[in-house]
Amino acid sequence: MNNGKISMSPFIANSLPKSGTHLLRQILFGIPDMQHTVAIYGHYGHQPQEKLKILSHLSTNEFGSGHLYYSEEWRRYLLSKQLKQIFLYRDPRDVIVSYAHFIPKHKLHHLHSMFIHKTFEERIKFLLDGGRVSVNQHVIDQPPFREWYLRFSQWKNSGNVLSIRFEDLVCDEASKRNTILNIINYLCNSKEYTDRHQLIERMILNIDPKNSRTFRKGQIGSWKEELIPELKRYFILKTGTLVSDLGY
Repeated sequence: MNNGKISMSPFIANSLPKSGTHLLRQILFGIPDMQHTVAIYGHYGHQPQEKLKILSHLSTNEFGSGHLYYSEEWRRYLLSKQLKQIFLYRDPRDVIVSYAHFIPKHKLHHLHSMFIHKTFEERIKFLLDGGRVSVNQHVIDQPPFREWYLRFSQWKNSGNVLSIRFEDLVCDEASKRNTILNIINYLCNSKEYTDRHQLIERMILNIDPKNSRTFRKGQIGSWKEELIPELKRYFILKTGTLVSDLGY
């Protein structure tokens, strides 16, 4: 493998929450000498300067990760720093189901104290509707699910972004390999690098779902069993064409 060396452009691994963030990171850590340097979340205007400084100094074989809302400020910033971006997304129906299970188990989430007293169905409805919640004497507005999802998914159609679907990483071996090859081709600085299929093997071997603290099932289409008919209808009512617009 070119004496074990491969040159990858600095980049951001951005993902929609509950869409396979840790799976993507494990795949990326299968690249020799790849280093993760900073985790960033949310709006550009809310970022501490020290994190932006780290981000601006990413070099070859280094990446940052997180859940970044789309904005013109973020887009211009990443372009100005010549940072590539991998954006990972997932079927919104599976995202909301996974999120409703995730929040009651994680005390640091701002909806945790509310969700531990709600049924699964009540959590789904609250996420779809959005609403205000009081956290440590602060009022936080949780946007309706459609709006929340779109804050991230607008990256999908942004320039200089490689958008990949969670489903393409888990549905079958051929799809997984092709998606990982797309990642390599997108990040690799050298057109002469020829050992891409050997690298694919290394990246796949680095996948270990049990070594992810937020992994639950990682399945495709579990919403079909977990959402009762009433919730399926309510999901469509509240999200409109969100699912079909994404190609699901």
